[in-house]
Amino acid sequence: GLCVRSCREVMDIHALGLMGRGFTTEPSPAFALPLDQTKCNNCGLCVQLCPTGALTERSVLSKQVPLDEQYTEEFIDIDGQQASVLVSRYNGKVLRVIPNDEISRSAGLSRDQLIDLLNN
Repeated sequence: GLCVRSCREVMDIHALGLMGRGFTTEPSPAFALPLDQTKCNNCGLCVQLCPTGALTERSVLSKQVPLDEQYTEEFIDIDGQQASVLVSRYNGKVLRVIPNDEISRSAGLSRDQLIDLLNN
């Protein structure tokens, strides 16, 4: 339940819950809605913390293959405050932006909004 707890306790979003009982329990959005119809901001924290691999992130690349991603810590300006984010790149293309501190997590910005701030 680390992925569900991270969504609730760290991000305060409540987009994920545990559905089913026993061995069939799996993380899922409430009422089995598509994730884009929830309050999820696509921060990727649940995927990063999921210990079982039950959650995976879809890449913006057309083919899903293991990549040699390069992670860097970068700083962006959110409402006049310096926020830390982890940026994953492959061949110079940004694959994901992961909030890395309290400022970036509490801003509630989507992946695309974080990328826009990174490019400015």
